[in-house]
Order: sequence, then C-alpha cells, then structure tokens
Amino acid sequence: MNIWKIHKTKMFICFCFIFLPLLIGLLYYVLLAPETIVSKTFSQIFRIDFSFQLTSSFSNLCRNYLSDICWAIALVNALILAIGTTKEQSIISFVVATIFCIFIELAQWFGIINGTFDYWDILIELVSVIISWFITTKIWRSKNEKTS
Repeated sequence: MNIWKIHKTKMFICFCFIFLPLLIGLLYYVLLAPETIVSKTFSQIFRIDFSFQLTSSFSNLCRNYLSDICWAIALVNALILAIGTTKEQSIISFVVATIFCIFIELAQWFGIINGTFDYWDILIELVSVIISWFITTKIWRSKNEKTS
C-alpha cells in the first residue's frame, strides 16, 4: 500500500469536500445573507457591511439551501476521515451525519437552537449527505484498489 497516495486522497477530500464547502458556505453567509448571525458577526468584527441583496428565484433558492448543502457535505466527510474509511466505519459516519442533520432541524423546531425548522432543509441535507457519502466512499474504494 502506498502511503503517499492515501495522504493525497485525504488531502483531496479535506480540500474538496470539507474546506471548500465550508468556505463557500461562509462566503455565502457573509456576502449574501445579511440577516444571519454569521454576517452580523463579520460586520461587527471588521466594522464593514460586506453583504448585498440579490433578488431572484435562484438567489432565494441558494439563500434557503446552499449553506445546508455545504455543511452537510463537510460534516459527512469530516466524520469519514475522523472515524475511518473502511466500509463499516464509513457507514457509521453516514448514520451519525444523518442523525445529526435531523437533530439540528428538530432542535430548531423545539426552539433549542436558533433557526427556522423546515422539512425541505432535512430533505436537502439528507440528499447532500447521501450523495457526498457515495462520492467519497467511491473515491476511497478506487484509491484502495489502485494501491493494493
């Protein structure tokens, strides 16, 4: 087994499936969602209002779901790297990410955390977890087959 290829794969997953989604989600909040806590915090820290409003159906769709998609992708991939990349370990990561996504939305519904409960958020997050999990496990399987 070639250790370098494993580390390259981990770096690739860290960059493409954890770092980039979190960066995109953060930039989205700061630039396009002025009413969020993240945007308000950035404005207070830097004393500049970075945000601007877009008014289109696409921007509304992004407003409602882009951040959920980004953090769900980052969550499942961070769990895969933290728990392990074997089939059993990646299934555990998938289950934990799924339960966490549902828990966060339910916590919003019951007022435990700030936010707006939405069934569509749960669906979008679960679809994001499923697709990202399949892509990542496919990458790991193909890398392990090449290195064996």
